[in-house]
Amino acid sequence: MFIQTESTPNPATLKFLPGQTVLDLGTADFPSEEAAAKSPLARRIFAAGGVTGVFFGTDTTGFSNIVVQFDQRSSKTGSRWSRFDYTTDGRNFIPFRTNDGALSPPDTYRTYRFDLSVIAGVDDNPRLGFRVVSVFAPRAFQQNANPAMSTPDTAYMRANEEAAYEPGQAKGRGDYGMEGSWRFDNVRVTGLPLDPRTKFVATGRVVLLSAALVAVISALVLATIRRRARSG
Repeated sequence: MFIQTESTPNPATLKFLPGQTVLDLGTADFPSEEAAAKSPLARRIFAAGGVTGVFFGTDTTGFSNIVVQFDQRSSKTGSRWSRFDYTTDGRNFIPFRTNDGALSPPDTYRTYRFDLSVIAGVDDNPRLGFRVVSVFAPRAFQQNANPAMSTPDTAYMRANEEAAYEPGQAKGRGDYGMEGSWRFDNVRVTGLPLDPRTKFVATGRVVLLSAALVAVISALVLATIRRRARSG
């Protein structure tokens, strides 16, 4: 496979163009370079260096009522708070909604669904993209048995259920850690055709984010959404 690269309006990102379908169905999760050993494509992407996460770019040309859905889970030391952002120009991301700190308890997949149908610029857009980023907990919390409380929007809250919002309720000695990871599965982007003669179309592209941009995501997710169209 010959993999081409293409620059994007955001200098911190690089688009990879494999030129062919790399996954017929579902998703593949490569949380580390060692795990990527079974995939020639994943090995070559990791070889680029500085890979800590991805964002998904979806060409919605010809479609409206876009909905994004995926399953997500966190390890014990990963952040329990995440935020879904979208971009309509491939460069500037707009915060859409947080997950309300729902990635706890850890190691449990939860399904998230984001309806973008009311957002201007999402429909019929070849530059639509979205990402999931870790964010500081917007509530005060206690990370562990240490009585010190973290104030809102100042620290990441670990997914381990030993962390607590109420003073004196946290347990253990654990902490949030950069070695923590998120995993994604069943990533889906759906929409309704603007032309009723066209069957659902969604084109997926994988764009790598530099460590400087998303240092909080340590899981690498590769997802390809096949494009199929037909006219009646």
